[in-house]
Amino acid sequence: MVAPPPSTYILEASVAAVKLGNTVENRRESAGFATIPAGSKVLVEGRSTLSGLIDVVWDGRTYALFSVDLETRAALAPCSDS
Repeated sequence: MVAPPPSTYILEASVAAVKLGNTVENRRESAGFATIPAGSKVLVEGRSTLSGLIDVVWDGRTYALFSVDLETRAALAPCSDS
């Protein structure tokens, strides 16, 4: 099960994702597809309004990806308390 937001994960395998619009007004508008590479850190923003998807931030952009991909292809990043 995916941890509640805000949680950071490290991808152990590449995942397909949908780029979402940059503003709240066009958030649900797809801006294309992307592959987020293995080794990337993604920040979980929360459940998407679309069933089975979860919103994450990677490289400064918001993406929607299948929550099952996050659950099976990523590990929760260790906390970095300073």
